Amino acid sequence: MILGIFTIQFILTVDINYRSIADAKGYPWKFALTDFGGKLILVLLLFLYPTIGDDFDPLWYFVFAAGTSYILGLLADSYIHRKLTPIGKVDFTLLKKNYQSIFYISFAFLVLGVYSTTDKLFLKYFGYSDTTINGYSNAYKLFEIAVVVPGLTAPSISSLAKQRLDNGLVTPVGKRIQKFVHQLTNSKKFGQNKIIVTEWLIFSIFIGFVSTIGIWLLGSPVLKIIDPTNKYPLSFSILPILALALIPISALFFFGNLVVFKDGEKLTFYGQIVVMIAALGLYSILIPMYGAYGAAWATVITYTIDFLTKVYQMRKVFDKKPSGE
Repeated sequence: MILGIFTIQFILTVDINYRSIADAKGYPWKFALTDFGGKLILVLLLFLYPTIGDDFDPLWYFVFAAGTSYILGLLADSYIHRKLTPIGKVDFTLLKKNYQSIFYISFAFLVLGVYSTTDKLFLKYFGYSDTTINGYSNAYKLFEIAVVVPGLTAPSISSLAKQRLDNGLVTPVGKRIQKFVHQLTNSKKFGQNKIIVTEWLIFSIFIGFVSTIGIWLLGSPVLKIIDPTNKYPLSFSILPILALALIPISALFFFGNLVVFKDGEKLTFYGQIVVMIAALGLYSILIPMYGAYGAAWATVITYTIDFLTKVYQMRKVFDKKPSGE
C-alpha cells in the first residue's frame, strides 16, 4: 500500500516538471486542462466503484483510480510538451533529484489519512452507539464527496497564481484590492506578491463558500435518498456543520499547492504532523463531551488550523532567498 502511494506521489512530482514548463512558456491553461481532465477521470472511477470495484478493498481501489488518472494526466502533459521533453531512455537522475520531495509528500498524505479517519474510531472508543457512528459516517461521506470540488480546482488556481507571481502581473481586480487595503490600514506595505496571492485566495474561498451553500441546499435531499427510512436522523444536523470546513479546505488546498511549487514539501510534512496532533487532541476533548457534534466541530477546527499552518509555510517559502544570493 505504501509503495502504491509512493508511486502516485512520484508520478505527481514528475508531472510538476511539465507544470513548470507550461508556466514558463505562459500557457498555464494547458496544465490546468490536463489536470482537470485527470481529476474528472478519478471522480468517474470512484463513482464506478460499486459497479467494477466492489470485489476490491476500497483503499486499494482508490490507489488504483488515483494512479490511473495521474498516469493519464502525465502522458497528456508529456505529449503536449514532447518537443521539449522527448520520451526515450529512462533518466534515473530524476528519481535521485526528487526522492526527498516524494518521501515528504507521501508521508504527509499518510499523516493526513490518520487524522481524517480517526474521528469514527474515537466515537467507537468512547462508547457511542452504532446509530450515532453510522449517522455521523453518512454525513461525512457526503462531506468527502464535496471536498472533490476544491480538490479539482485548487491545482489550476495555484498554477495560475504562481504564473502571476513569477511574472509580477497584477490584474485590475488586484489593484482594487491593494487600494482597499491601503485605505483600510493606512499602510503601503501590502506589496505586489501579497496582492496576487490575496486575489486568488479570495477566489478559492469563494469556491469553498459556494460548495458549503451547495451542501446546505442539496445535503438533505441526498441524505433522504441514502437513508429513506430515516434510520440515522443525526446525519441531517451533522452535515451542515461539516460543510463549514469546505471554506478553510479550499483556502488550504490553494496555499498547499503554492508551498509545494516553491519546494516546501518538508514544511508540508512537518505541518501535517502539527495538524494531526491538534486533531487528536480536539477529538479527545470534544467527542467525550459532545459526541458526533464534537467530532464535527473538531473537524472544522482541525482544517482551520491546517489552513493557518499553510499560511505560515507559505510565508516561510516565499520569504526564503534563493541559494547564491
